[in-house]
Amino acid sequence: MKAKVKRQRIIGAVMIALGILVLIYGLVVKSRVDSRKDISQLKAKDIKDGVYVSGTFSGVCWTVSKKDTGEAHVPVVIRDEESGSTSDGASQVVFLTNCAEKSGKYLCMNIDEYTSTDMFLQVTSGRFIDSKYMDDTFEYDGVITERSVDVKAIKKFIKNWKKQCDGIYFKNEKLEDISEGNVMLYTLEVRDLSGRRFWWVYSTPLLAGGMVLMLYTEDKKKAKRKK
Repeated sequence: MKAKVKRQRIIGAVMIALGILVLIYGLVVKSRVDSRKDISQLKAKDIKDGVYVSGTFSGVCWTVSKKDTGEAHVPVVIRDEESGSTSDGASQVVFLTNCAEKSGKYLCMNIDEYTSTDMFLQVTSGRFIDSKYMDDTFEYDGVITERSVDVKAIKKFIKNWKKQCDGIYFKNEKLEDISEGNVMLYTLEVRDLSGRRFWWVYSTPLLAGGMVLMLYTEDKKKAKRKK
């Protein structure tokens, strides 16, 4: 019985310790989300893995494709994969953009068809180069990431971009040619950050459960002393 009570106390203490760690991490994330930066105002040195940002989306970079796709003007796609938010066949695509204007460099943007449908359609429907829709904008939040799969794809694009692109454009403006020095190896993942404000709540079951166990074992000890 004594060994069982001791084991329960250890489990309770571990749960409380884990709960405190989750609480601290959750509050840090909440603070970072609440103080997210305007991506268009960040300098290159401020764009790092894990930085939370917000912005106004008005399109992506496009090119005149050198492939026989039947489309003269196409968005510059770095890579694509299945959506990580649903299994219904939606996609998420990494596009080249110039959304980090103050940095003076290109930055890639990951747009999920399932969670950012309007933005995704603005690009894939060709509206981003249609004068009728060119001024349409969308507010968004996101996080800067440095995933190895994206870094590899960006480096490959930098090396081979002239084989698939005939110039880089944004709306009606021709932009600077791609080079190793003007494309950042980060990706802005457009995400709904509202839920991350409440990650600290996950600490509640751990803290409550640990305290209950500690109080229970303390009552057991007191009851044993009275006997």
